[in-house]
Amino acid sequence: MELKEYLKVLKKYKTTFVVIWVGAIAFGLIAASLVPQRYKTTFSIDITRDTQEEGTQEYDFDQFYRLEADDRFGRTIVEWFSDGAIVNNIHAVARSVEENFENEELETKFKAKKLANSYLRVSFLVSEKKEVKPLFLGVKKVLNEKTKEFNGGFNKQSSFKLIFNGPTIANATIPLTPLLISLIGSGFFLAAFGIMFRKYLE
Repeated sequence: MELKEYLKVLKKYKTTFVVIWVGAIAFGLIAASLVPQRYKTTFSIDITRDTQEEGTQEYDFDQFYRLEADDRFGRTIVEWFSDGAIVNNIHAVARSVEENFENEELETKFKAKKLANSYLRVSFLVSEKKEVKPLFLGVKKVLNEKTKEFNGGFNKQSSFKLIFNGPTIANATIPLTPLLISLIGSGFFLAAFGIMFRKYLE
């Protein structure tokens, strides 16, 4: 079909087009209003050593193995955040820190990503800002304990140490203006498809 024919069909079914378009926008706004408020919390973890190694003639050689060990330990930390038992321990610590959480069911899911050999970024969603501090403290406590266990087979110079940075909190809800623009665009194409489908059925 040429453009003129499309415009002719649009003009013929303009009422249907407008109803579908407005209905799609209204439905999207209503659905968005029913979505619970969410806040995205992000923090980073630096992997370092408990003590600095002294300079040696084989410094570069030692550094290579140190970076390789940091990389492996970083992957281990990412796996910890996917371990249900460890996440449950984090929730348990959060409840012990914040009394208001004792009778609440926390099902926070952590997303950890290793961005460098010794640097990770972790994020999670909460419904209230007050949940951030206890959960962050829970992460620090549990991961420090796991790191201590992990260090059991190493000498002091090789022991890992975690440095936590953050957290930062941001509103995870889509702002109204971008949401409205998206709904207007998607609603237009849905309405156009609707009238073309109606013409096809005739």
